[in-house]
Parts: sequence; structure tokens; C-alpha cells
Amino acid sequence: MKSQVGWGALALFGALGCRNSNMRDVASSPSLGPNESLVVFSRPGTAAGSGIQPRIFDGETLIGMIETGCRIEYRCSPGQHLFVGLSAEDSRAAVRADLAAGKTYYIQTDLATGKAGFLNWKTVLTFLPVLKTHPDWGKATAYSEMTLRELDPLKRAKLEAEDRKDLEEVRAHFMGPGKDELLTMSAVDGW
Repeated sequence: MKSQVGWGALALFGALGCRNSNMRDVASSPSLGPNESLVVFSRPGTAAGSGIQPRIFDGETLIGMIETGCRIEYRCSPGQHLFVGLSAEDSRAAVRADLAAGKTYYIQTDLATGKAGFLNWKTVLTFLPVLKTHPDWGKATAYSEMTLRELDPLKRAKLEAEDRKDLEEVRAHFMGPGKDELLTMSAVDGW
């Protein structure tokens, strides 16, 4: 009987994914204004790394923690943005985006497991901008079926302060000498 309860709990945990107490459900999103851009961050509902919820930033502004099987819709001004992701295992990802007003852009986030040495495994955060040239371009609207979540605004300032030092290091990593190559999205990649 104990094993049935244990397996049932594990199945429920897997179905729900890990929910972050700093995030909350959102019933729906209002229509996009003419002077706004929308960036949809999504994360597939896979079991791999479901306990890790990377933090996503636009510059120094915390957008939220991306959870398994969920999406975050981020409204912002058109123009240049640097979206940065930080995970608990010191993994990082970034996308430079040039956003147009009235357009929606999609960035899929994921965690992959890779070997980091003998018997050591590391979870690596990835960002995948869904560009018009990408094979999944036509499937981007399927992200709307994922649970919509948002950062609790009462917790934003505290969380941003906690991540400030890490965020500065990550931005230097992508913007400084010897930087990693940035993925990019252009204004024409919006819907």
C-alpha cells in the first residue's frame, strides 16, 4: 500500500510540476497595446530538471521564474532588450532582442543535462528564440495552452536585490571581453 501512495504522489508531482511560491496563476492576459511588445517565455512539460526554476530578467528587471509546463507573458516597450536567464546550478543563457510595437515574440526555455566531468552531471539552461526560420514557428501559438504564470509584484524588489551580484556577473559574461555568443531576435520575428 505504501508503494501505491508513493507512486501516486510522484505521479501527481510530475503532472503539476514544481510550483514556485514567488509566482502566481493568471487567468488571462489583456490585449496587447499599440505601444507594447510581448515576449512569451515557455518551458515544455518534461520531468528533466522540473525542480529547477530559472530566473529570467530583462536587464535588471526580474520577469519571473519559469516553471515546467508553464509560460510567462512579459509586456515591455519596443526596442533593444537583453533577456538573461540564471539557474541554480550557475547555468546561464541570454538573448538580445530588437522588438517591434504591437508584436509578440516567443522564447522557449529548457534545461538539458550534460556531463561536467567524471561522474558529474550538470543541468544547463538554454534559450531558444522561435524565429520565423525555425521549424517550430507554426507551433508557437500552442504555447497558449500552457499555464500562464506571473511574478508576485510584492516579492519583486527582494528577489531582484538577492540576484543583483549574479546578474552583474552574467551580463559581464555575455557583454564583456571573451563573451559567449548571444542568440538574437529581430523585429521581423514577431507575430
